[in-house]
Amino acid sequence: MDSWIVLLPPLLVIIAALITRNVLISLICGVISAALIVTQGHIGAAVRTIFTCFAYEAFAADHLYTFAFLLVLGLIIQLMTHTGALNAYTRRIRASIHSARGAQLVSLLLSWMFFFRRLSE
Repeated sequence: MDSWIVLLPPLLVIIAALITRNVLISLICGVISAALIVTQGHIGAAVRTIFTCFAYEAFAADHLYTFAFLLVLGLIIQLMTHTGALNAYTRRIRASIHSARGAQLVSLLLSWMFFFRRLSE
Protein backbone atom coordinates (compact mmCIF):
# COMPACT_ATOMS: atom_id res chain seq x y z
CA MET A 1 0.00 0.00 0.00
CA ASP A 2 1.37 3.42 -0.93
CA SER A 3 2.09 5.72 1.97
CA TRP A 4 0.49 8.76 0.31
CA ILE A 5 -2.96 7.22 0.57
CA VAL A 6 -3.03 7.78 4.34
CA LEU A 7 -3.32 11.51 3.64
CA LEU A 8 -6.73 11.05 2.03
CA PRO A 9 -8.88 10.82 5.22
CA PRO A 10 -7.59 14.08 6.76
CA LEU A 11 -7.87 15.87 3.43
CA LEU A 12 -11.38 14.50 3.00
CA VAL A 13 -12.31 15.78 6.47
CA ILE A 14 -10.97 19.25 5.72
CA ILE A 15 -12.68 19.47 2.34
CA ALA A 16 -15.98 18.10 3.70
CA ALA A 17 -15.85 20.57 6.60
CA LEU A 18 -15.33 23.47 4.23
CA ILE A 19 -18.14 22.34 1.94
CA THR A 20 -20.75 21.18 4.47
CA ARG A 21 -19.83 23.44 7.42
CA ASN A 22 -20.65 20.45 9.63
CA VAL A 23 -17.76 19.02 11.63
CA LEU A 24 -19.54 15.85 12.74
CA ILE A 25 -20.42 14.73 9.22
CA SER A 26 -16.90 15.56 8.08
CA LEU A 27 -15.30 13.49 10.84
CA ILE A 28 -17.61 10.56 10.09
CA CYS A 29 -16.57 10.73 6.43
CA GLY A 30 -12.93 10.68 7.53
CA VAL A 31 -13.45 7.65 9.78
CA ILE A 32 -15.26 5.75 7.05
CA SER A 33 -12.60 6.56 4.46
CA ALA A 34 -9.81 5.51 6.86
CA ALA A 35 -11.58 2.22 7.58
CA LEU A 36 -11.99 1.59 3.86
CA ILE A 37 -8.27 2.22 3.35
CA VAL A 38 -7.33 -0.13 6.18
CA THR A 39 -9.58 -2.90 4.87
CA GLN A 40 -8.55 -2.27 1.24
CA GLY A 41 -12.05 -1.32 0.16
CA HIS A 42 -14.07 -4.13 1.76
CA ILE A 43 -17.24 -2.48 3.06
CA GLY A 44 -18.23 -5.23 5.52
CA ALA A 45 -14.76 -5.40 7.01
CA ALA A 46 -14.66 -1.59 7.22
CA VAL A 47 -17.92 -1.52 9.20
CA ARG A 48 -16.60 -4.22 11.54
CA THR A 49 -13.35 -2.30 11.96
CA ILE A 50 -15.18 0.93 12.82
CA PHE A 51 -17.38 -0.73 15.44
CA THR A 52 -14.53 -2.79 16.90
CA CYS A 53 -12.27 0.25 17.25
CA PHE A 54 -15.10 2.35 18.66
CA ALA A 55 -16.02 -0.30 21.24
CA TYR A 56 -12.39 -0.68 22.26
CA GLU A 57 -11.64 3.05 22.46
CA ALA A 58 -14.96 4.17 23.95
CA PHE A 59 -14.51 2.08 27.06
CA ALA A 60 -10.79 2.64 27.60
CA ALA A 61 -10.11 3.97 31.10
CA ASP A 62 -8.34 7.13 29.88
CA HIS A 63 -11.26 8.07 27.69
CA LEU A 64 -13.78 7.41 30.44
CA TYR A 65 -11.82 9.69 32.77
CA THR A 66 -11.76 12.40 30.10
CA PHE A 67 -15.49 12.00 29.50
CA ALA A 68 -16.20 12.22 33.24
CA PHE A 69 -14.03 15.34 33.52
CA LEU A 70 -15.85 17.03 30.63
CA LEU A 71 -19.20 16.06 32.11
CA VAL A 72 -18.30 17.59 35.49
CA LEU A 73 -16.89 20.67 33.77
CA GLY A 74 -20.15 21.12 31.85
CA LEU A 75 -22.15 20.72 35.05
CA ILE A 76 -20.05 23.36 36.80
CA ILE A 77 -20.51 25.79 33.90
CA GLN A 78 -24.28 25.20 33.93
CA LEU A 79 -24.35 25.74 37.68
CA MET A 80 -22.43 29.01 37.29
CA THR A 81 -24.83 30.10 34.55
CA HIS A 82 -27.95 29.39 36.57
CA THR A 83 -26.65 31.08 39.72
CA GLY A 84 -25.66 34.25 37.87
CA ALA A 85 -21.96 33.91 38.62
CA LEU A 86 -21.12 33.72 34.93
CA ASN A 87 -22.92 36.99 34.21
CA ALA A 88 -21.11 38.70 37.10
CA TYR A 89 -17.75 37.44 35.83
CA THR A 90 -18.59 38.59 32.30
CA ARG A 91 -19.53 42.08 33.49
CA ARG A 92 -16.32 42.35 35.49
CA ILE A 93 -14.12 41.30 32.57
CA ARG A 94 -16.10 43.41 30.07
CA ALA A 95 -15.43 46.53 32.16
CA SER A 96 -11.69 46.16 31.56
CA ILE A 97 -11.94 45.45 27.82
CA HIS A 98 -12.16 48.48 25.54
CA SER A 99 -11.01 47.12 22.18
CA ALA A 100 -10.70 43.95 20.13
CA ARG A 101 -7.00 43.84 20.98
CA GLY A 102 -7.88 44.01 24.68
CA ALA A 103 -10.26 41.08 24.26
CA GLN A 104 -7.50 39.05 22.64
CA LEU A 105 -5.09 39.99 25.43
CA VAL A 106 -7.55 38.94 28.16
CA SER A 107 -8.18 35.66 26.36
CA LEU A 108 -4.45 35.02 26.05
CA LEU A 109 -3.81 35.84 29.71
CA LEU A 110 -6.61 33.55 30.88
CA SER A 111 -5.25 30.74 28.69
CA TRP A 112 -1.77 31.21 30.11
CA MET A 113 -3.16 31.27 33.63
CA PHE A 114 -4.91 27.93 33.13
CA PHE A 115 -1.85 26.48 31.41
CA PHE A 116 0.58 27.43 34.17
CA ARG A 117 -1.85 26.35 36.87
CA ARG A 118 -2.19 22.96 35.20
CA LEU A 119 1.58 22.78 34.70
CA SER A 120 2.21 23.35 38.40
CA GLU A 121 -0.05 20.49 39.47
